[in-house]
Amino acid sequence: MLLASFTNDTNEVVPMSSGTNYESISKDALYDKVSSIYNEYNIFDEPNEIEVTDMTGENPQNVNSLYSSRFKKSEILTALDASFSISTYGGCGPIAMIGICDYLSDVLGYTEIISNPYDYNTRIDFATKIFNEVPTMEVGMPGEKNTLILPDTYVESFNKLMKECGLADNIIAQNYLNLISDELDYLKESIDNGMPVTVYSGFINSSDFGEHYFVCYGYVDYVLFHKETKERLDKTYLLCHTNGDKSEVYCDADILNELQCGIICYDIKYNSTSIKASDFSEEFINHDTGLGQYFFDSREEMVNTSTGYSFNTSRLRCSYIENKYLVLSANRQGAGEAYLEFELDNAIRALELDMGLWSGMENFSSGDIIRIDYYDEGWQKHISYDYNEMSTSKDLLEHYKIVFPQEVTKFRIYVKCNSLVSSDRNKGRLVIDNIILKEEAIHVHNYKYTPIDSKSHKKECIECCEVITGGHCILSSQS
Repeated sequence: MLLASFTNDTNEVVPMSSGTNYESISKDALYDKVSSIYNEYNIFDEPNEIEVTDMTGENPQNVNSLYSSRFKKSEILTALDASFSISTYGGCGPIAMIGICDYLSDVLGYTEIISNPYDYNTRIDFATKIFNEVPTMEVGMPGEKNTLILPDTYVESFNKLMKECGLADNIIAQNYLNLISDELDYLKESIDNGMPVTVYSGFINSSDFGEHYFVCYGYVDYVLFHKETKERLDKTYLLCHTNGDKSEVYCDADILNELQCGIICYDIKYNSTSIKASDFSEEFINHDTGLGQYFFDSREEMVNTSTGYSFNTSRLRCSYIENKYLVLSANRQGAGEAYLEFELDNAIRALELDMGLWSGMENFSSGDIIRIDYYDEGWQKHISYDYNEMSTSKDLLEHYKIVFPQEVTKFRIYVKCNSLVSSDRNKGRLVIDNIILKEEAIHVHNYKYTPIDSKSHKKECIECCEVITGGHCILSSQS
């Protein structure tokens, strides 16, 4: 059991917990709960809500519950029985790791970790492997034992697993203790990039989050102002799964200030290529007039950027106009759709770009579509955007991040308008700039060579553990 207090250098007894009750709050009840707790404040504007599904199209599932679609409680216990672990329930740390690996494999497409998370036997084998290879310890009195894993041990075990999967250069876990003042910033940055974090806690006042590892995959920011003094108060709540009976519940982010609490972030490494709107200035125009034009038929062009990067495109009602803006226009008599398709030589896993509406008078209406798609035996719908929530100024674009469920070489920005204007004015305009293509970091092998016999050797990469056996190279001058 973790300690409830400790003695500092001046022999003062310092509590390990502030005593705050970190209860779980359902999604539907959060707004009313905040209003009730801070009844001397007014909530300013709509709270800022972010979830990883905004970037990836899907949130992680709550594993180890009766209702999980994968790694449900019965599967966790089956794998535990097949393992060498002496834990009676598996431990919240290893179970949290299983949930993160399921998300990486299923939602982000890293099937090197779990080859097929939808196959029952594959899930059992993977969970058994985790229980066998992640070191834990049993603490507490007989009959009340808890399965403990220290955060640094969790990180070491996860990174070892990534190395075994050949992903040591791609996905790296890092432990951020509560001693870091900007711990919440790291959490938000990870979620903003589409990657959940693992939160761990020690002895705190919470039946749901105390002495536990759980997954955080979203957050909501509230800005409040005191009704009398007008003092500003910022509050953040974390959207979490408990990896058990409760899912989609909020926890006060102040939990991160507790002495024994921290977060584990999973940093996904990419190689990035930047594309500016101006890179389309020579191709996305009417070549006869030298001016921008929204063509009613699709046009294909190869684009060469100012940095020397080249890619193929197909576009419909998309043009570079006013020597500044890359714009799609879907709403005009005789139109209805606009798109910009990218076809790349190298596959990417993620994408960033700036987007916004040209103005606040673009004639978008209910049912209209602004979406990012990717190609896999046909166009697959990925992330959709509400035009009501987008910037309405062509010069004040907002930044968006997209993570694909697999490596892709073709993606598109797609706009569709249903209620068309009855004139020749171009409306339904979406402005694009500052595109960043993010491809998987390339692993460079660092081999250690070991002779097998006089004619052959074994080489093993000390980073990813790849093993290759081959014959010695013989110089042509040798016999």
